[in-house]
Amino acid sequence: MARLTNRVINGLPRNGSVSDDEGAALWQAAAALEAGLPEDVLEMTHGLVDHCRETGSFTGSFSMRYCLGVIHDQYMRSLNFEYWKAIRPTS
Repeated sequence: MARLTNRVINGLPRNGSVSDDEGAALWQAAAALEAGLPEDVLEMTHGLVDHCRETGSFTGSFSMRYCLGVIHDQYMRSLNFEYWKAIRPTS
């Protein structure tokens, strides 16, 4: 999910959002590279992408990039936690 979200983020403009058509094309391009993901994961991530696209189009709201960045960070948080727990740094 984090990699798919990152692929969408990398296709976005710095600020604002994208149109419905641009969002659909961006989603299709990103999801095509993640064909092995379970359908429920794709559907959930697609829903979050759509939510961030819509939210990013409102005046005064966070950009679509920012919204998806927060979601990406949440995905990575649990992975990072498990990683550091597994390697158990001593210093």
